[in-house]
Formats: sequence, structure tokens, C-alpha cells
Amino acid sequence: PSQALRNKYRRTPVFSGTIAPFAIMLEIPGFTSKWYVHITPSGQPDVYRANPVLLDVGLAFSLTSAVIANLAILARFSERMRPRKATAIAVAGFFIHDVINLVALIIFGVIHAVDDGFTYSEAYWMTTASTVASICCTISLVVDYLRTEDFKDAGSGLTKKQSQLVIVIVAFLAYISLSALVFALVMQLPFLDAMYFSVESIATIGLGDIVPKNTASRILLFFIAPGGIILLGVMVAIARQTILEEFEDAYKRRRHQYKQKLSERQKERKQHRQDRANVRSNLSRQMKKAKEGEGKEDNDDDDATDESIQQDPTESSASNGDLSLYPTTSMANSISATTTLHQYEEDLITQRKEIEDRFEIHRKKLAKAQRNEFWLKLSISASLFACFWLVGAAIFSAIEPWSYFDGFYFVFVVFTSIGYGDFHPTTSSGRAFFIVWALFGVGTLTVLFSVVTDAWSNVIQQRKYRLGRKAHKHGKIRKKMNGAFERILPAGMREKR
Repeated sequence: PSQALRNKYRRTPVFSGTIAPFAIMLEIPGFTSKWYVHITPSGQPDVYRANPVLLDVGLAFSLTSAVIANLAILARFSERMRPRKATAIAVAGFFIHDVINLVALIIFGVIHAVDDGFTYSEAYWMTTASTVASICCTISLVVDYLRTEDFKDAGSGLTKKQSQLVIVIVAFLAYISLSALVFALVMQLPFLDAMYFSVESIATIGLGDIVPKNTASRILLFFIAPGGIILLGVMVAIARQTILEEFEDAYKRRRHQYKQKLSERQKERKQHRQDRANVRSNLSRQMKKAKEGEGKEDNDDDDATDESIQQDPTESSASNGDLSLYPTTSMANSISATTTLHQYEEDLITQRKEIEDRFEIHRKKLAKAQRNEFWLKLSISASLFACFWLVGAAIFSAIEPWSYFDGFYFVFVVFTSIGYGDFHPTTSSGRAFFIVWALFGVGTLTVLFSVVTDAWSNVIQQRKYRLGRKAHKHGKIRKKMNGAFERILPAGMREKR
């Protein structure tokens, strides 16, 4: 692809737009919950200690900066604002957010690094996760700015489908956050538990550990859950289209190479046919001249024979005998022309075979590259899925009082959205991790299903292409056989047919 095309569509903005909303969503529990908690021997939170006022004020400024940064990113990707201006606002907002959070986390961590029976709550770690997401987004924005030539005229950096994906991700995470806020107020839940309930409800997992118990929460569920499920379906569909769009670009590049080689082969074959026709035409003229010369020599021989009759018979026979030992000039020309024709025919056949061999080699290389690319994509997506499964099971078994097999089983039940409810996170840390893990798990499954779907489509297309080629080949053979049969039949039988 050209430099202009690389500047217009880039992968870094996709990462920035996807990770940016997490800076807000993950900080809301940190802003609304207390950071210091006493844990009972059974692992349950007992007493929360109130946050310092300065911490709450700082987190309010931090959260506001993250919201402004996300709005700037949305304005850039929706092309409502110039890329340079929007990126500058986003980087500044995330920078303020990161500085405030880092200072708060470090100071709070140092002051409370004492053995007083209290420990950092899930709100502290959710704020840490929000800071990590914000730092990653800031770095990606800066890298994209530095690597892109003529950034001010480079556009948003996303295709239409990628822009739609970023917008729907922001809308989905905002929907979860607002739903959690509503459920927290109506069901009298901590914000983290309300967000956990929103995620498992919208993802249609339904573990049954938190359920709406009053009429108001049940009525709200009628309106909130369907909207979230529909939004999740739209997000998965657009994500799949975006992934397949990336696959389609690679397919188009290979097809362009194939068409280029096919065009080169057609030009070479056309030149080959023209050369062959020229050779036949030239040699045909030479053969014609040779025959005309032979006729002239025959006339000369007839005159010479008439003269020899008047001479001595012995001399005449000797003379004729000597002439019969040497070919005439026309005969030599005819033999030479025929030999040359055969040589040219052999050379042209060799050249055509080389043309076909080169094209076949290139076609096999493209097919091999396509297979390798597919196996690479499948390996990466399957490895990512296995990583989420195995690592997720390990983390859940470490956080919750489960064995590794119990964690492995729980992850499988959640991934398949079966949701038996026999295992579910009971600790605040387990629920906090579940929120992030479940949301990224949706993306992981989308990637895996997209790769498998693309592979299945390619298998069907290749099968149809091979069947079409066989049918075309058999049709040509049948046509040739019918033509040969028609030529063999007598005229009367051909008329009857």
C-alpha cells in the first residue's frame, strides 16, 4: 500500500479508541467506593474506612479529565474535530488524569502500608487498572502522532467500520456504567456489585448470586437488560465486520497480485501467439517461393533435356546422372524452411510451457501464503482464547477459595454463557476481575469466531471454484470430442444428427 493509504488507515487509533473508555468505567468504582477495608478471616469485607476529602476531590478532577479526553477522541474519530486538535486535548486530559491518579495511588499506598488489619479495597485496584488503561491510551496517541506523516491532514486514521466500532464500544461501556448507577441506587448495592450485576445480566450469563428482589428493580430490568443485550449484539456484529474487513484487505492484496500475474501471462500468451503466427507466415512465404523456384528449375531441366537428345546419348546419360546426385536449390530451400519451422515450433512450445510454469508457481505461492496466513490467524486467536481460559482460571482460583479445576470449570461455564450458578465470585476482588475479564472475553470470542467464519467461507469458495474449473474443463473436452465425432461421421448421418 502507498504511504498515503498507510497514513489514512492505521491500527493504532483502533487500540486508542477501544481502550480509552475503560479509563472512565474502571475509575467510577474507585471514585464512588472506599479504598481501605478490613477483611474478615473468611475473606469478606467487614469495615470500610472513609476516603480523605482531598482524595475524593482529586478523583473528581481526574474523572472529569478522563471524560473530556474521551469526548475529544470521539470528536476525532467521528471527524467532528481536526485530528491534531482532538489528539492534543485527549493527550492533555489523559495526562492530567494519570498524574492525579499516580500521585493519589502512590501516596495512599505509602501511608497505609502498615499492618493495622486493613488492606486496599477493590476500589483502589480498580483505580489502578483505570490508570494503566489511561497510560496505554496516552502512549498510543503519542506514538500515532509521531509515526504519521502530515498528521493534520491524515484524517481520523480509521475506516468507516472501525469508527463505528469505537463509537459503539464507548456507548456500550457508558450504558453499563449508567445501568450500574441505576441498579446501585434502586437495589441498594455498592457500585462495584451493581456493575458486576449489570455485566452478568447484559452478557446473559446470569449466575444468580445477585438478583433483583424488589418490584422496582425487576421493572427496571425489563427496560435495561434488553437494551444492553441489543447493544452487545450490535457491538459484536460490528467487531466481526471490522475483523473481516482486515481479512478482506489482505485477500484483496493477494487477489491484486494474482490478477497482475494473470494479466502478465495473458500478454505473454498473446505475444506468443503473434510470434507463432509471424513465424508460420514468414515460413509459408519462403515455402511458396521455394516451390515457385522449383517449378522454374523444372522448366529449365526440360529445355536441357531437349538439347541433350540432340547430343550423344552417352554424354546425355552421364550428364543426367551427375544432376541426379545433387539437390536443386529449391529443394534445399524447402528442406531448410521445414527444418526452421520445426525448430521455431519447438522453441515456441518451450516458451509457452515456461509461461505456464511461472504462472503456476506464482499461483501455488499465493495459495501457500493464504494458507499460512490463515493458520497464523487461527493460532493467534486460539492462543488468545486459551490464554483467557487458562489464565482466567488461575486468577479466579487464586482470588476465590477454589481449586484450579473449579476455576477452569467456572471459566468454561461463563464463556459458553451457560451460567449454572454453582460457582460465582464472592469476593470484591473476584467480582472486580470478573467485570474486566468478561468484557475482554467477549472480544476474544468475537475474534475466534470471525477467523473460523472466514476460514469456512474460504473453504466453500475454493470448493465452488474447483468444481467450476472441473465443469469448464469437462465441457471443453466434451465439445472437442463432439467436434471430432462430427468430423468422423458420414455427411448423411451428420445431417440426421
